Order: sequence, then C-alpha cells, then structure tokens
Amino acid sequence: MRRYHGWNDRNVRDAKFIDPLTLGRFYRKAVVVAGPGIGKSTVLKRLAATYAFDDVPVARASLKSVATRMLDRGETFAEAFFQIALGDSPVPSAERLLPGRWVLLCDGLDECGSMQSAIAEGLLAYATAHPGARLVVVTRPVGYQPAALVEWRHYELTPFDDTSVTPNLASLLDEILRPSSRSLADSYAFVAEKIKGSKAGKRAARSPMLLSLSASLLARKATLTGRRGDLYRQIVDLIESEPSPRQTSSIAPGYAHGCWTFWAISSPSIL
Repeated sequence: MRRYHGWNDRNVRDAKFIDPLTLGRFYRKAVVVAGPGIGKSTVLKRLAATYAFDDVPVARASLKSVATRMLDRGETFAEAFFQIALGDSPVPSAERLLPGRWVLLCDGLDECGSMQSAIAEGLLAYATAHPGARLVVVTRPVGYQPAALVEWRHYELTPFDDTSVTPNLASLLDEILRPSSRSLADSYAFVAEKIKGSKAGKRAARSPMLLSLSASLLARKATLTGRRGDLYRQIVDLIESEPSPRQTSSIAPGYAHGCWTFWAISSPSIL
C-alpha cells in the first residue's frame, strides 16, 4: 500500500518531458505507467480524439474486459479487443473495413490478474502481425509485470508541481461557479487564503482527481485542513450528498447505434 500511494512521491532525475498527445506518433509501441488518479484513462480519451481528428482509425478498450472475454469465450486478443472496442458490432470483421493502420489504446494492464501474461502475449502478437500499427498501454505500477513488454518505450505520468496547485484550483473553481453566476472576484486570492498554512495544496497536487475534488469542496465552502483523513471524509460526504445519476431507461432492447464522446480535460505533464 505504501508503494502504491507513494509512487508519485519519488524523485525523478534527468527527466525528459514530452507532450502526452504525441504518444504513439514516433515510437509505435508504448507503455504509460502512472499512479492512482493521475489521468491514465483521460490521456487515452484525448489520444483517441486526437487520432480520430487526423482520420486515423483508433480503438480503445479495457484490458480487464478483454481478458475476461478471452477467458470466457476462448477468443484471441485481437478478436476480444475489437469486439469490445467496437461495441459488439453486428458487422463481421468491422475492424477490417476501415482503411489505414489502427491505433490500439489499451487501458489497465495491471488489472488483468492471472491473464496479464496472455494479454501481453496478445499485444506482442498483434504488434508483430501489424508492424504499422500503434499500441499504447496504460497501467498502474503496482501489479504491472514489465518483463514481457520490456522492449517497448515506457513513460510515466507525473503529478502537478506545488507551484501550479493554486492557479489550477482557481481555474477549476471558476469553471464550477460560473454556470451558477457565483464566480469569485479573485479566485486565485481566495484559493491561496484557503490553503495557506496547511498541506492542502500538496495533498491536492498528488493527482488531477484529488485536485478536482478539492476544487469541488472549496466551491461548497469546505475547509481543507490538509490532513488525509479529513480530506477523505469530506470526499465521501460529497459523494453521498449528490443525487444518483441513474435513471430508468424506456428504450426498447435491440441494437444501439452510439458514438464516442471525448472530454478535453487538462492532464498533468508526462515524462
């Protein structure tokens, strides 16, 4: 547990920072390693939107779901991946109908459990059979077995630095309050005063998820003490206070024709 939560506290020397939206552009096989809540899935969503904008066929899927399908149905990695990524499309071999070399965005290699080796073998087999394809895999550090993909280019997502916490919190606070016409005259000064003299800023800097939750708490006039227990209690109270988003659907069963939606959410730096 200490290793899992302390991943972002490591000192990384001689780091070379790159734009995360260039992943797969120059090195076609990449593994992105990042701690909890850093924005791994968000990076994949942004990459999917970026490649799609460039008219490159792109597919994104959870590797945990792929592993389950391989185990339950005996499908190959490619069969399971595309069935999930394309939403069980009724069109046979749908992935072959789009011209060009595919980009495969693979989420959560560390969540595959005992099937991780089989998934890694499937990734290697697909890369070998499709040398022009691009494959980007994201994973948490704990639970990831790097031996199989040791020759792939590895990257890490890094947390925010302490100096960027206040402006980022202020920006998020403005976005939260603007629709309700409750914007602050000086959100930066407000945030600086709220986190002054505590470890709240350092705690929020650990991940975009904690930064966003901290902004939500500030918007509700909560006090950020900087103590981990207080923050987690406030987060649980915040979640429990929100109404359930689930609604009963009146749509009749049958094939659903959907589309992907992507959110342009700012993400941390990548090294």
